[in-house]
Amino acid sequence: MRGCPSDEIIFQFARGELSGAELASTEAHVHDCADCRRVVADTAGFLHEANATTVGGEKPSSALAAGATVDRYVVDAVLGQGGMGVVYAAHDPRLNRRIALKVVRSELDDPAASKARLLREAQAMAQLQHPNVVAVHDVGVVGEQVYLAMELVEGETLRAWLRGGRSATEVTQAFVQAGRGLQAAHEVGLVHRDFKPENVMVGRDGRVRVTDFGLARPPLNVGDARGASVAAAKAGATLATLTGTGVLAGTPAYMAPEQLFAQRVDARADQFSFCVSFYEALCGERPFKGARWPS
Repeated sequence: MRGCPSDEIIFQFARGELSGAELASTEAHVHDCADCRRVVADTAGFLHEANATTVGGEKPSSALAAGATVDRYVVDAVLGQGGMGVVYAAHDPRLNRRIALKVVRSELDDPAASKARLLREAQAMAQLQHPNVVAVHDVGVVGEQVYLAMELVEGETLRAWLRGGRSATEVTQAFVQAGRGLQAAHEVGLVHRDFKPENVMVGRDGRVRVTDFGLARPPLNVGDARGASVAAAKAGATLATLTGTGVLAGTPAYMAPEQLFAQRVDARADQFSFCVSFYEALCGERPFKGARWPS
């Protein structure tokens, strides 16, 4: 519908992340727009299902408390959660060092596929030995859980770092480092497929590292997925449905057009996402507004 908020704004509205004038205007629009009310309802349902449980099907409050072990690693605290995994701060008693431990979210509809994806993330990152890519130390399987032991970056995401009111020179220097990390991935034949400020860490030492290669894979033509993705587009699919497992992987607001339509993706898709992120960091907004899929 013409004049509707972008899918990302609707997604943020459903998650309760809007405030002030943006929240008020979105609420007013949703109240008067049946299409957007349906999208909000669909998105809220998707988020509820995704967050109902965590590792091992337990409620979040009982998932891997401090002191729990995964193989030899001892959990300290939760660092964050994503669509595929939970990341913990942990301790490696054998080497006496702190690490970041990512554990697959086993409650997903297809645990085997999610495990394979985490292993792919480990394999992709393990190939990269570069100062601007988060280092992988270990990967393994314990029972029904797959884990990835990585370098623990003392710092914050690039998104959080940018909120500190950075100069254009500082922003450019940070993105040069992130670009070098992406280039290193491309040189070993990998495409990240989800480059965005949330997937870049800025250490307290100022070093920038690209992380979360869970969507990385060698370039290929995913023709089987194309028909389903285009069909979803023509049906006016929302952000929630398009990012569901097996439909479309990545973050639509930063995707190159060929990735949105599940066509062949190579390093140029990462370059597109990089440029969108860089523009946003410098200008405070992306170079184009999100919109509904064309009919």
